[in-house]
Amino acid sequence: LLFHLMATHTPRPILYHFRHVWLRYVHQLEAHPLRTNAIVTAGLLFTGDVVAQTFIGGPNGHEQLDPVRALRMGLVGAVVQAPARHVWYGRVLPRLIQNSNAIKAKPKSVIAQVALDQVLFAPLNFAAFLSCNELLARKGDVQTVPKKLQRDWFPTMQGVWTVFPFANLFNFGLVPPSHRVLVLNFTSFFFNIYFTLIANRPAGDLH
Repeated sequence: LLFHLMATHTPRPILYHFRHVWLRYVHQLEAHPLRTNAIVTAGLLFTGDVVAQTFIGGPNGHEQLDPVRALRMGLVGAVVQAPARHVWYGRVLPRLIQNSNAIKAKPKSVIAQVALDQVLFAPLNFAAFLSCNELLARKGDVQTVPKKLQRDWFPTMQGVWTVFPFANLFNFGLVPPSHRVLVLNFTSFFFNIYFTLIANRPAGDLH
């Protein structure tokens, strides 16, 4: 249906290139799922931070773009967030919830997946992201990490719990398992704009 609508309203060269990119993505996802998810996650986090800096404010509120910060967000996304999501959604969650990999899963299964994801996985995943980003920003100085988590973890989770339970009802209920990280990443794009601002808040009283 999607391709039919696009074929009706979209110029053929654009449709052809979109379809070509999509088929290549699907092929890479099947052949190299972790690598593909890592690249997509890094790209979306990098882009989200660039948008946040450009339209909301750069380091310490200045307008000048900090490319190192954006690259750092992408790196942590590729090394920390993507592998964690790959293992959680592809291996751990299916073992915890029966038939969790089924398309159009039963409502009880979907609700159980969302609950486990938001209560168990999400808090740990974002804590790990904030910690690693802080370590890289401070060049390995671990002293500010506990204070960073104390100050910024709960505001992050408030945003997560506002957006992702509803998004994951759709994700777990209707999306094929191989594409769930992709859907989650695109859902995360606008949230990442908010998240990168929290993850890169000025040091302030962390010392």
